[in-house]
Amino acid sequence: MAKKDNKNRAKQTKASKTQTLSLIFSSKDYYKQTKILNEVFQRTKTDILKNVEIVFSSKYENIDFAPELKDKLPEKYALHTPNQNFEIESDYAVFVDLDKLKKPFNFGEIQSLSSKLSENANKLIFVGAGKIENNKSHIWALEKDFAQYILNYQVDFFNIDYLIKKEKIEVEEFKIAQASPFEMEKSFGTKISSAFKNFINWFLILPILEMKKGKNERENFINNREPAIYRLLFFVLTFAMLFAMPILSLDVGISGDELVNYEHAKIVHEYYTKGNKAAVDVKINPQLESTLMQYYGQSFDNFTYLVNKTIGTNSPYESRHIMNSLMGWLIILVTGLLLTHISGWRTAVFAVLMLFISPRFLGHSYNNPKDIPFAFAFVFSIYQMILWAKELPKIRIKRLIYILLGIAFAISIRVGGLMLVGFLFLIIGLWFLSSTPLKDIFKSNNFAFGFRLVLIMIGITIAAFFVGIIYWPYAIESPIQHAKESLDIMTNFSVGIRQLFEGENIWSDRAPWYYLPKYIFMTIPIVVILGLVAFVSAIKKISQKTGPLYTFIIVFAFIFPVWYIIYQKSNVYGGWRHVLFIYPFLVAAAAMGFDAIVEFFKNTWIRIATISVMAIFMILPLRHIAKNHPHEYIYYNELSGGIAKNYGYFEMDYYFHSVRTACYWLNDHIKKEHAHDKEKVIVVSNNMGITQYYFRNDTANVHVGYIRYYDRGTVDWDYCIVANSYIDAYQLQNDLWPPKNTIHTIDVDGKPVGAVIKRENKDDYWGYMAKLEADQIAENNEEKAEKIITAIEHFKTALSFDPDNETALLYLTEIYMNLGQLDTAISYVDQLLTVHPSYENGLNYKGWLSMQIFDKTQNQERLNDAKTAFETLIHVNYKYVYAYYGLSMAYIRMNQYDNALSVAEEGLSVNPYFPALAELRNNLRSAR
Repeated sequence: MAKKDNKNRAKQTKASKTQTLSLIFSSKDYYKQTKILNEVFQRTKTDILKNVEIVFSSKYENIDFAPELKDKLPEKYALHTPNQNFEIESDYAVFVDLDKLKKPFNFGEIQSLSSKLSENANKLIFVGAGKIENNKSHIWALEKDFAQYILNYQVDFFNIDYLIKKEKIEVEEFKIAQASPFEMEKSFGTKISSAFKNFINWFLILPILEMKKGKNERENFINNREPAIYRLLFFVLTFAMLFAMPILSLDVGISGDELVNYEHAKIVHEYYTKGNKAAVDVKINPQLESTLMQYYGQSFDNFTYLVNKTIGTNSPYESRHIMNSLMGWLIILVTGLLLTHISGWRTAVFAVLMLFISPRFLGHSYNNPKDIPFAFAFVFSIYQMILWAKELPKIRIKRLIYILLGIAFAISIRVGGLMLVGFLFLIIGLWFLSSTPLKDIFKSNNFAFGFRLVLIMIGITIAAFFVGIIYWPYAIESPIQHAKESLDIMTNFSVGIRQLFEGENIWSDRAPWYYLPKYIFMTIPIVVILGLVAFVSAIKKISQKTGPLYTFIIVFAFIFPVWYIIYQKSNVYGGWRHVLFIYPFLVAAAAMGFDAIVEFFKNTWIRIATISVMAIFMILPLRHIAKNHPHEYIYYNELSGGIAKNYGYFEMDYYFHSVRTACYWLNDHIKKEHAHDKEKVIVVSNNMGITQYYFRNDTANVHVGYIRYYDRGTVDWDYCIVANSYIDAYQLQNDLWPPKNTIHTIDVDGKPVGAVIKRENKDDYWGYMAKLEADQIAENNEEKAEKIITAIEHFKTALSFDPDNETALLYLTEIYMNLGQLDTAISYVDQLLTVHPSYENGLNYKGWLSMQIFDKTQNQERLNDAKTAFETLIHVNYKYVYAYYGLSMAYIRMNQYDNALSVAEEGLSVNPYFPALAELRNNLRSAR
């Protein structure tokens, strides 16, 4: 007996009485089947045929028999044609597709099995010489209600197998001692055609027919059967998304990671085609020291490069975005399919909708080449593991291969995919423990089966690892050692990145423990949060429906990774994009919560009202997507206050999506305003690579360069494109960014996330160049004095255009400090810190200037100013080691030597290689 999960069908066998049978034939052309029908009737005893209801069914309005057959038809028969609701009289019906019948069979033996038939689907397998000739050589004897459904819904008899499998109906097998009357061999083309036909019938035809025929007939053959409308909705929604997501992806810019990944994919390709070691050797490719790309398998990036190279596209990133979006679509599809197996089609519909209307998830689906493919590998692998658990104790090779490939794909993207091995052992281990009584675990048969499962999982692990590193050069060089090295680096990623969080620019390696949970719940739609609340409230009921094991897996899959990251104090940044792989399971739980609410209310109108409320909350993020595409990933939900409240307090365009939009606008602007210019227009950006790509066809007229935003005055440029990333929180909160000479902004919900700045004059740049020339003159002579005067004049002119020009204020501070004009210098630095209170170089100058003034005047207030400036600087950037030196010196002037020593030691813990601070620390120790 093949076991299927279906608690709604009775499992007992009706053996207490002899049960009547109907024999239902189907054919496209009964005229051609005269001979075979004649022989069937001849082989079956007349008294048996008299007691059997014979039905001839057709998809056509008329059924024509050959004249020689009409006289030999049984006395009791009926015709069934389309649009005719036929009532089966017998307890069971046996279905025979005449068009597949190649030789006659004796119905008498089938009749003899009638007393043994169960309320499950009865599979009658033809056996020749005591041996099953072909497991596909069978017919079905089905209980009356199910048979009625098949007959009235015109289900193709050949597809009964497919329907039984999809409806998860339990199957009882019986053997018939006759050689197979069917010819079961099919060509590959026929199989494909049949599979497509099955697919269309299941997802489109049957649901539409059920909607037309009404609820009663739909639910008769399985109690509490889910309406097929949800299956139809699932198909329509996912099919629409299959086209919508790639189309939407074409509008989206290059993400912050893509350029480095794609360039590395190029040298990976050369590793395999030319033996170029630049993908693995730091000596050949020094950039690996900073990018660390050798530690990533990044198989998706490698694959997209191979595809682009093969098709020869001139738009490689647009092509990548299509492929990336398909990965996102697969996440939606697989999440839905997973839920159909553990909860139902309605839950799946809820989930695919919530995933699609999640702006962060959708936005990353377009152009995040690591986290989205990894998320697909993660959800696909766990989906296959759950299917395996549901199939056990049966072991299907196909399922094991799928699990192996899923884990391998995850490893091939990033080595953290190895955690799926833990999930595999957990899921199958829990299945074994839950299905085997504790006292029976060590019984020989159970222990042997458990040991077999362990061996299979070890085999999957080993195979998945080596398959996963096939496209990963660094791991190929030394599989175990380099994989372990990569895992250590990924687990303890040491490179901190500045992030805007809770109104401060913090380092990612110093983020608070709640960074991830807070970001997640601020940036997922309210409808998902409500679903999670419902899930927690109804978890007992959900577990009863889904099963405790599968409910636990869903919860564990989204809670454990976050908990582990918090426990490990791992370095996270860019919101929660690195844990996007947990989101499908979080949404799955939310969908199960909503399904539980709908299930709880039996009244149709209350159910409709519940779904309507859910739909209303879905409109909120959907509106954000429609309004702000292609920048929809910049999203904060309404509970957190939306973009307006979080602007300047949390990251906005950390992935540089706005650069593309700015480039397109500026390109049009340059063509209009500089059509007759002889010199190239200089465009700079805080993401040069992306900007270069979008101006790649205009290099004759445009030169692209790089700037840090706060160093923009030190570079020659005409236009500057800046994404809202690494911008000071104070400036964002107080509308000091974008600057006054901004000519265009890219907005999300009315807030600028990107800007195009036009240079009104270049005096700050000329002043900076004059200062550099002065610095290169060693002696204090007339030439140097003239350069300094020139620099001062230019900087002051720049301030007349823009009093908030950070470059002019900073370097005027430095010049006057070097000239010994401390009061003038401190006036400029105070003005600078009014504009940008956390400007690190400004705070450093403020500290040292204040201390110098104290040394001259003994004004205690100035010493307190120095102390405050250095403390603020350490708070702003704990890695700014000069601040520790300055603060320690301030404490020495205050005669607080213990504090001075403590600060010096703290600074050396941040950077042990600062000789002046080390010397100061040693002197303080000696003086104690």
